[in-house]
Amino acid sequence: MKQSVKKTHNGLSIQFLGTLKKQQVVSMVQNCAQGKCSCMSPQTKEKIKDMKINEHDEELSLELVGDVTVEEITQALQNSKVLNND
Repeated sequence: MKQSVKKTHNGLSIQFLGTLKKQQVVSMVQNCAQGKCSCMSPQTKEKIKDMKINEHDEELSLELVGDVTVEEITQALQNSKVLNND
């Protein structure tokens, strides 16, 4: 699974590239919201104020609101068991 992480005016945008099921992203967001994920540090989790999944013409993206860095989220995506479970 590949992704493109870019800075936005209020956080980050993650564009998922290749074959990825929307349910995988939904599961990742739900796990994070419920404190069940271990892909990022507690400090990074505290920085995220909101997460929104966007789907347009078979393109899937995730918008993160908060003062997080591209590096923090890139590492979290690499650590995600939900996204990287083949």
